[in-house]
Amino acid sequence: MKFNRSGNKITFPEKLHLSDIDEALASIHQATSVAGYRDVMLNFANTKIVAPEFMLAICDYMYELRTKDIDANLIFPADLKLSRLFSNTNWAYHIDPSNHAQSDFKGFKQVPATLFENTQQQSDAVSNIVNVLLSSSNGIERGDFVAFEWAINEITDNVLMHANSGRGLVQVSKFHHKQKKISFVVCDSGDGIPKTLRKGIPTIKSDMEALMQSIEEGVTRDKTKGQGNGLFGSYQICTASGGKFQIRSGNAFLEADNRDKITKNTKVPYNGTIIVSEIDFSIPNLLENALKFEGKTYTPWTRIEKRYEDEKEDKINFVMKNESTAFGNRLAGEFVRSKLQNPINMHNSYTCVIDLSGIDIISSSFADEVFGKIFLTLGMDAYQKIIKIINANEICEKIINKSLKQRNAL
Repeated sequence: MKFNRSGNKITFPEKLHLSDIDEALASIHQATSVAGYRDVMLNFANTKIVAPEFMLAICDYMYELRTKDIDANLIFPADLKLSRLFSNTNWAYHIDPSNHAQSDFKGFKQVPATLFENTQQQSDAVSNIVNVLLSSSNGIERGDFVAFEWAINEITDNVLMHANSGRGLVQVSKFHHKQKKISFVVCDSGDGIPKTLRKGIPTIKSDMEALMQSIEEGVTRDKTKGQGNGLFGSYQICTASGGKFQIRSGNAFLEADNRDKITKNTKVPYNGTIIVSEIDFSIPNLLENALKFEGKTYTPWTRIEKRYEDEKEDKINFVMKNESTAFGNRLAGEFVRSKLQNPINMHNSYTCVIDLSGIDIISSSFADEVFGKIFLTLGMDAYQKIIKIINANEICEKIINKSLKQRNAL
C-alpha cells in the first residue's frame, strides 16, 4: 500500500499520479465511511511530485464529503516549492476551506483550480482561462485559439449538462511558453460517463466501451441536450496537435494520442469523471481543421471577437483599464502586450484603437514593453496605419512618444 492510514490520518507517498487516485480515495473512504470518522487529516509532508489531475480529484472528493458534514485538515508538503503550489493552485483552499483562504495568485502562465456550479461561473472560468492564454503567448493563430477555447468550453459545459453533480473543477495545470503547450484538467464527482451514456445507449457492455464511444462523433445520451460533439471534438483537437487526451471514469481509463487509443479496466470505480487535455500550438494552423463534424469544418464564435472586435468597422477596441490593474512595470506590460498582439496578428488589416481613458500615468518600462515593442514588431509604417491611441492624457502621451522615438532610433 502506498498510502498509510492511521485512524483518520492518511499519509501520502512521495510521488502522486492519476493512477494512484483509486487507492487514495479508498483510504479516505475507509477512514470516513467505514471507520466513521467525521474528519480526515491528509498528510502530504513526504510528497515531492504530484500530478494536477490527482489533486483536482482529491479536491472534488472533499467537496463531496462536506455535503455529508465530513471535514478535512491538510498537512502541507515539506518541500517549500510544492507547498507554495498547494496554496497558489487553490488545492489547499478546496481541500480545507476553513483554514485556508482562496488564492489571489495572478500568474500569467496558469489558472488555479476553479470551482463552477452554474453556467455563469462556468463562463467566467473559461473567460479567465482564455485571458491567460491570450496574455501568455504571442503568435497563436486564430484557428488554433478558437479550437482551444471551444474544447475547454465543451468539456466544462458537459459537467453541467450531463454529470448530474451540479459542480465541477477546472485548472490550467501548466503552460510551456517556448514549446507553446497548454494542458488543463476538468473534474467532477457526478454520474460518470459510463452510467450517463448507458441511459441513451443501453447496449454498451463495459465501461471501457463507454469511454471509447464517448469520443466518437455524435455519441450522446440525449440528442435533445447535446449533439455528442464535445468530447469527440476535444479529443480531435488534442491528438491532432500531438498532445494527449485522457479520461478516467467508472471502471475504465482511456488515453489517446495522435497514434493510438488505449483503454484499461480499473478494479476500483471512479464516481465521476476526470479529463486531462494537452494541446500543442507549436505548429501554426494545425488545429484549424481539427473541428470537423460530418466532414465539414466548424468555426465557432470566440471570446476575442466578442471582447475586442468590431467587424462592421474593421476595428479592434482595446480599453487598457479593463485589461490590467498595473501600469508601472515591464512585467505588467508584457502581459498587456501579449494580450494586444494576438488580436492584431489575427486581424492585421484592422485598425487597433487603444483607449487609455481613466489611466493617470504609465511607467516608461510599461510604455516600452507595450507600445515600443509593438512598434518594433510592426515597423513604423504599419504601426502608424494600425495603431490609434485615444483618451491619453498629456503625460501618458509624452511617455509613449518618447518610447517610440527611442525604438525608432534603434
